[in-house]
Amino acid sequence: MWVSCILLVIIFHRKEMVTLQYAIPSLIALVFAQILKCVFDSLINRKISIRMLMNSGGIPSSHSAICTALATYVGLTDGFQSPLFGFAFVLSTIVKIIFFKIII
Repeated sequence: MWVSCILLVIIFHRKEMVTLQYAIPSLIALVFAQILKCVFDSLINRKISIRMLMNSGGIPSSHSAICTALATYVGLTDGFQSPLFGFAFVLSTIVKIIFFKIII
């Protein structure tokens, strides 16, 4: 999962490909979800667990958080009627469906 984050930073660093304004909310959501995952695991196991910062999977899903943050930001900045929001919404929905099928 952290490899994908590094690739995202490299891709978003190239300004001609994507502007950084769409990456910031997604990266904030990723960090927040990973920290919450670490806190929840530490509370459940009653010991501090930093290993969850590097794990993918589990609840809250960092993948779902990234897609939801991206769709929300696109909707707020470009409008909820824009084609870009439609794409981000469909991507977010697919990620959540796959996540829930894996969990259940």
